Amino acid sequence: VLRSHSKAVTCLALKVVPTAADRLQCGSRERTVLVSGSADCTARLWDAFTGDMQQLLEGHKDPITAVDLDRNGEICATADETGSIRIWSLPGGVCEATMLGHHGAINGLAVLSHSQRTISVGSDGTVRFWNSDLSSSGLGRELFKLEGRATRGPRGVRCTVLSCDETLLYTGGDDGKVVVWGQLSGERLKTLTFHTAPVTVLCGVGNRPNRVLSGSADCSVALWDTERKGDKPHTVFRGHISTVCGISTDEEHGRLVTCAVDATVRVWDVATAAKLLVVKVPSQPLDLAVCVRGRFALTAQADGTVSVLDLEATPYLATSRAHRGRITAIIAGTQQTLSGSQDGTIFARNYATGEVLSSITCASPVRAMALLGDGGTSLLSAHGDGQLHHWQQSGREDVNSETQSGRGG
Repeated sequence: VLRSHSKAVTCLALKVVPTAADRLQCGSRERTVLVSGSADCTARLWDAFTGDMQQLLEGHKDPITAVDLDRNGEICATADETGSIRIWSLPGGVCEATMLGHHGAINGLAVLSHSQRTISVGSDGTVRFWNSDLSSSGLGRELFKLEGRATRGPRGVRCTVLSCDETLLYTGGDDGKVVVWGQLSGERLKTLTFHTAPVTVLCGVGNRPNRVLSGSADCSVALWDTERKGDKPHTVFRGHISTVCGISTDEEHGRLVTCAVDATVRVWDVATAAKLLVVKVPSQPLDLAVCVRGRFALTAQADGTVSVLDLEATPYLATSRAHRGRITAIIAGTQQTLSGSQDGTIFARNYATGEVLSSITCASPVRAMALLGDGGTSLLSAHGDGQLHHWQQSGREDVNSETQSGRGG
């Protein structure tokens, strides 16, 4: 159990970083860098395997809403609900810069290693780019701001995703448009117009930086190819009767999996847009709760159920209910699914049957989860009382059954 925060853990950032010896000798040694942000206005750097707190990052005056790390685990960015962003050098934990510009809470951060920039997405409807080069005299300077013309509704810019090569930034907003930006220049490259209602979810397409999928409150999903002439989608997937809230791709088999508020999961053939499978799940899925690992797609519902769709055994669906509260986190392992809930429980289930293999009960709601180590040999969970729990798993990847008494501080 990682104890230190005095209030709820609101966000986590985890990077598995090769050591210097690993880079030179191609060995297997690596280190895991973990940072947690909290409503207690602090962020903390941890050794994810020993549970030791390595550094306290203090300076924010308001609850932290987002954290991120660069891919080398050397730079950390934190942001709070009033729009303040701080850049920290690790492992020393020195605040190198404080950036102000957003009006209101910051919803997400991305620290880019190649371009030495940090991207922030705010509730004010803007996406801002900042200089996070620790060796630069312009460290902390706002490079440019993207406004996306997506401020018609109360949420402004609803979602964003970077291309796999970090050269393009896609944003989706309340005006139903997907805007393509040059990540380095900040130039608005293209506006993709199709949806007639807010864009609710964006998903990148594998190793193809010029392709992106958008889901909307107009019930449709669009596949875009930004190298095509014009601003119309490459393919449109129609069938949902309510807001699309999750998208995932299975590139190996050429399939797309989507879920929507209409409590359905739909599997599509990407090449033809044909519906391969439609499955009704017990209740409305959570946002972005669809994931694919090989032959399985998972959805977590607000009523505490987890549904596992076997894409190879049409149309087989295993549904399991064990949680008594809303599911707040779901992870697909290699042989099982892990789900955490507001009731403080974590369950490991068999993909094929939905059978609960093992369980953990905590005294505080589960806020987020992450698998650690090669092959996910242990589990990290963040809780509403400010605790981080580190659970060891057995050789069969089953989570050990334990009960922890959650205490803040």
